[in-house]
Amino acid sequence: MSARSTWTVTPLHVGTLHRKRRSFLFMVGDDTPLDVPVIMFLLDNGSERVLVDTGCSDPTTTHEHQPFERPAELQPRHVLVAHGIDPASIQLVLTSHLHWDHSSGNALFPEAELRVQTRELDYATHPLMWHSESYEIHNPARTDTWALDRYTTIDGDAQVLPGLQVLLTPGHTPGIQSVLVSTESGDFVLPSDNVPTFANWEGKQPEWSHIPATNHYSLPEYDATFRRLDSLGARLLPSHDFRVLEEKSYG
Repeated sequence: MSARSTWTVTPLHVGTLHRKRRSFLFMVGDDTPLDVPVIMFLLDNGSERVLVDTGCSDPTTTHEHQPFERPAELQPRHVLVAHGIDPASIQLVLTSHLHWDHSSGNALFPEAELRVQTRELDYATHPLMWHSESYEIHNPARTDTWALDRYTTIDGDAQVLPGLQVLLTPGHTPGIQSVLVSTESGDFVLPSDNVPTFANWEGKQPEWSHIPATNHYSLPEYDATFRRLDSLGARLLPSHDFRVLEEKSYG
């Protein structure tokens, strides 16, 4: 994006997943334990506040994704309050994709508009059986907790607000969208789980420039998305890497 804006990007820690490297690095990960954060991104331009994703569910409501931790102080609304943000001031939630750890907190923001790609919402209703757990198809609380009936859908790339775009970037899921943010210090892209960790982006040199996430929908589309992300010339912030949290805010 050529136009600059006053957006800032603040990563917020709203849970921790306890996994292994093979959970995130397709074909090259091993059984080394890996703890990763669940990150909710707050975008703020001084007059408008937007969330990218709403985190995971309460650990007591699901047994499919253990082990993970989300103590009370990491509940999304509590985290916002701890940062001096009134949760009711969130006007818009951009859902990158409808996996459980990115959309389970939607109902916590009843005042906000929710937006997701049409392709993602359609797939989340009837995913392939190998993906049903990620979408919590069998969770009876999903419809209410994820507020699936409140979504405004997007078809492809779209300008959301000045200096803020969503890009349809399939690969990890069929309708996953990245968020491109223009700030005073340059453009940032939030690729969500297409690039969960910096290791995915750094690749396996010299053979692979990037590494897909282990859980994915389409490798040809994933490859095209990697090429597109490369072409943006934006600073990339992965979705599940503690290094992203080392800076209080970006932009």
